[in-house]
Amino acid sequence: MLIKKYVMITGASSGVGLSSALMFSEMGYEVLACVQNETEKQVLKTHAETPMHILITELRDQDTILMAAEETKRIV
Repeated sequence: MLIKKYVMITGASSGVGLSSALMFSEMGYEVLACVQNETEKQVLKTHAETPMHILITELRDQDTILMAAEETKRIV
């Protein structure tokens, strides 16, 4: 039985977050990549060579956190 592995990464559009999202995705993980806005989502899409779930999540905004939580439940 194949067990899926998941990882959630914040700040996934640049720096360590971007590198981590790409690395885990290439390793076969289901990546839930959190970015702050649509522009950052597009940046991440240009770098990603493997599929990942990109969630627009502003960690200072309760509503986006709740939306990300619901989306995470749907994915996992």
